Amino acid sequence: MSLFFTWAVCSMAMAQNTFDHLIDQEKDLLSRINQTSIRSTDKYAPSSCKRKYKDLFSKRKVRILLALGYGDSGSDTVLDYLSHSAFKRKLTEPCGADNYSCGFRVSKREPDLLIKSESDPTGENNHLIEIKLIRGAYTYSDSKNVSKEVIETQKAFCEATTIKFFTEIASGTDVIIYSGHSRNGGGPDFCPPNRKADHHVNYSWYEKNRPGMQTMLSSMKMAVNAGNPNKVIAMLSCSSQKHFYKDLMKVNPKAGYLLTKRLATFAEVTRDAYATLDSLLSQRCEDGFNMSFDERGATSWKNMF
Repeated sequence: MSLFFTWAVCSMAMAQNTFDHLIDQEKDLLSRINQTSIRSTDKYAPSSCKRKYKDLFSKRKVRILLALGYGDSGSDTVLDYLSHSAFKRKLTEPCGADNYSCGFRVSKREPDLLIKSESDPTGENNHLIEIKLIRGAYTYSDSKNVSKEVIETQKAFCEATTIKFFTEIASGTDVIIYSGHSRNGGGPDFCPPNRKADHHVNYSWYEKNRPGMQTMLSSMKMAVNAGNPNKVIAMLSCSSQKHFYKDLMKVNPKAGYLLTKRLATFAEVTRDAYATLDSLLSQRCEDGFNMSFDERGATSWKNMF
């Protein structure tokens, strides 16, 4: 085994362990929050909280899309490849006390479809939770993904992911969680970035064309027109409140939104994605959302309660 290959494998393992550790940290924080925060099922929960979750969990099947945008990071490591693996491991772990984003099993139909029967306060199974987990990166190496040998495979892979993302939105999936890059308003984006001659991301192109957001808005409009609008949309990417919120609200003013207020690292949006899942699955009310997201000061929620 070459020294370079050994280094690459060790680097990937270290990065993977970092994502596992990040989610474990978030899990511990959320477990403590769940012990004190108000849930919609509590006797004295606000009526607005009860209404939100009654609407979200009104069907026998609750569909959630966890979409990880292409995670170019300034190094050769593509972070969504690693976070995808970490999410899948952590979501399928047995549940501990006061944890909810756990206990899923992998569907026999699809390797990235995670399912779990959820019980209401009476102990009766009353709905099925489905999480579809998708990513943009074909491998964890950016240089490999854009190499002559792999670039066409990477292109086909991320384009298929892009189609899945917008198809899920248009079909009325209940919860959409995007964790990735904003591309200065041009995202969401699941493919290696459009780059200038100097290899820097071509932000001007993204700002002018807005390929991801234009298609997302069209997909959301299809769901609204079909009478099956998305209920919660989390855009966990740099300054998404500035880049996306007004346009999203114009198309679907009844949805709840979770957004970032400033630049955010991939580690932060990974933790926020897990917190979003856990907050919704545990049916936290306003106080729980404040405790979950205000700790880092990066995320805001709109139109939730």
